[in-house]
Amino acid sequence: GFLPVGAPETLSPYVTDSSVAAIYRGDMVLLEADGALGVATANAVNCVGSAAVYQAASIANNLFLVYDDVLQRFMAQDDGATGIMPATSVGANASIVTTTGSTTLLTSNQEIDSSTAFTTSTLALKIIALHPNEAFSYATTVAQQRKWICSLNNHLLAPYQQLGI
Repeated sequence: GFLPVGAPETLSPYVTDSSVAAIYRGDMVLLEADGALGVATANAVNCVGSAAVYQAASIANNLFLVYDDVLQRFMAQDDGATGIMPATSVGANASIVTTTGSTTLLTSNQEIDSSTAFTTSTLALKIIALHPNEAFSYATTVAQQRKWICSLNNHLLAPYQQLGI
């Protein structure tokens, strides 16, 4: 999942409606056409942030909390599936791997899609740095997952949008 790191950690309430799938703590979320929150998809752009709490499926909620500050940074793990994320990954953009969260822990299983790093400037995430806990140990082969600091590349609430410019 995508957990907030550092300041500002601003929480704002949003609405979920009865058509929503379960949202797990740490899931990236976006506003759907009806104005309610939904779980971000792999190719999502203009996300609003990371879910601060768990929300069961098909339940309307007028106070669903989201870490939504446009400057918020998040810690997330790359999937290590088909591509590696070496030191040169800093500054790259990447997609979100969307998977169902843990029904035991009620936490997100979303990850950074390592195979999409460097493919286009319009992807959801911007890679900022390797997480300090990784002690500058970058991946050298597939399946060496690492934790990264990232931010939203095209945040819905940003005063300007990068897409279409």
